Amino acid sequence: AAAGADVVTGFLYANAASRPDGTALVFGDERVTHRDLLDRVERAAARLAERGIGPGDAVALMLPNGPAFVTAFFAITGLGAIVAPTNPAFKAEERDFCFRACDVREVIADVETVDRLIDEHSGGRLEPRSPEETFVYQFSSGSTGRPKRLARTHGQLRAEADSYTYITPEDRLFCAIPLFHTYGMGCCLIAAARHGATLVFLEEPNPFVLQRGRALELLEREQVTVFPGVPFNFRHLADAPAGADLS
Repeated sequence: AAAGADVVTGFLYANAASRPDGTALVFGDERVTHRDLLDRVERAAARLAERGIGPGDAVALMLPNGPAFVTAFFAITGLGAIVAPTNPAFKAEERDFCFRACDVREVIADVETVDRLIDEHSGGRLEPRSPEETFVYQFSSGSTGRPKRLARTHGQLRAEADSYTYITPEDRLFCAIPLFHTYGMGCCLIAAARHGATLVFLEEPNPFVLQRGRALELLEREQVTVFPGVPFNFRHLADAPAGADLS
């Protein structure tokens, strides 16, 4: 495969080389540089490989937004395994349906697991993946029946990432939507990684109606330039009374 066909090797390595000390992720008081993010991903991937995870294996990711999700996401896909992002709030029946449909081999469901993957192993450079390899399993809405599993390839995700031409390395993206959704995965995670931008997380985005004060605080403090969201997000923020205590 050509170098750069895969978001991990093409994007994370490029960011770590060109702006190693630039901030990749902001989560509360935690700031992760591009160099540190790559190191975390390489370490987690090495440990997963040691546990037998490899190309074509499906790994379910049931994590909230944050550095652990990003690390595990890119570690899985960097091995050629297939990430199956799953809503942590799913009921057992919904969760098991997704696991069966994806033939999941392993589940990563807590931040501590990701911390152990990072701590227990030194890293190793990840190889580029073929554009034809499956990158992620996602599901249709299920509006006409049970949700259907959809497989998206490394090449398709690369093409989506390239379409976010309005993002620059100087941008700071605000992430208040779940990364397990295709919207959050594309407009936040993939867009930021492709262009070396900073991804700023709203730590507890749900319910957003209770997070207006924190959202406004972060938008100002982090000088956010791009905010992917839905109309409700923007209306709720716009309705905040001027000068009110929003804590």
